[in-house]
Amino acid sequence: MPEFQVFFNDQVNNDFNALFRSLPPERDYFAAGLPGSFHGRLFPTSSLHFAHCAMSLHWISRVPPEVGDRGSPSWNSGRIHYSDAPQQVVDAYRSQFERDMEGFLKARGQELVSGGMLVIVIGGVPDQTPYSEMQSIFMFDCINLSILDLVRQGVLSEDQLDSFNLPLYYPRPTEMRELVERDGCFSIEELELTSSVSVRLQRKVDATQWVRVLRGVLDEIFVMQFGKELADIIFYGAINKITEHAQVLESINGEKNLLYIALKHK
Repeated sequence: MPEFQVFFNDQVNNDFNALFRSLPPERDYFAAGLPGSFHGRLFPTSSLHFAHCAMSLHWISRVPPEVGDRGSPSWNSGRIHYSDAPQQVVDAYRSQFERDMEGFLKARGQELVSGGMLVIVIGGVPDQTPYSEMQSIFMFDCINLSILDLVRQGVLSEDQLDSFNLPLYYPRPTEMRELVERDGCFSIEELELTSSVSVRLQRKVDATQWVRVLRGVLDEIFVMQFGKELADIIFYGAINKITEHAQVLESINGEKNLLYIALKHK
C-alpha cells in the first residue's frame, strides 16, 4: 500500500493548529504544515508529485505602487479596485499579477518531478467580458460606493480612499495560457472557465448573504485600513448598494467566474 504525505501551505501569520484540528482523524495520509509565500520556493527540487492551489492566486503579493501614486498615470483615484478604472490601472494590476505568476510557476517547476501535476483554481473573467460586467467584480464597486458615501459625509477623507486598493486580480484565460507557455515548464492539459457552485445554486441577489461572504474574505484588510467600527459601516452600506443595484447584478455575467487549470510538468 503506497503512503502519502500531504503538505498544507499558508502564510506564517495563519493558525496551522486550527487547520490540523479540522483534519479527519481517520485520514490515510501524513499531514504537515509549511508556512511561507507560494510565490517562491517552498520545497526541495523534484520532491512533489502533485500540487494544488485553490482560490489563492488571484491575491497578488502587493498592490502595484503606481496605483497609489498621485503623480503616476496609473493613479487609481476614487476607486479601491481596477473595475471600471482607466486602462493604465488595469495594466498595473496585470503586470503585478504576471510577475507573481512567473515566480509561482518557476518555483513549482523546480519542485515538481517530471510528469507531476499542478492543478489551479482561480477567480477568472471571460476574454471578451468587461470587468465591470462580472458579478464577482461589480460587488467591489458596491463596496466602493459605500466608501464614497462616507467620503461625501466627511466621515472619511479622500486621501483615505485614494490610499486603499484591493490586492486582487482576476485573469482571463488567454492571459493564463500566455503565462504558462512563456514559462515553458508545463504542458496545458486543461484550461477552462467554469462556474462556482454558489452561482449555479443562486440566481437572485441576496445582498446580506453576498456581503457576509465578501466580509469573510476581506474583513481583515478593511479593519487594518479603516478600523473595525468604520469597516462595519462600510460593509453595512455595501448591503444597501447591492440591494439598490440588484437588477444590474442579476442582468450581468454571474457565470464562468472560475478558471480551472491542469498542468503537467514536462
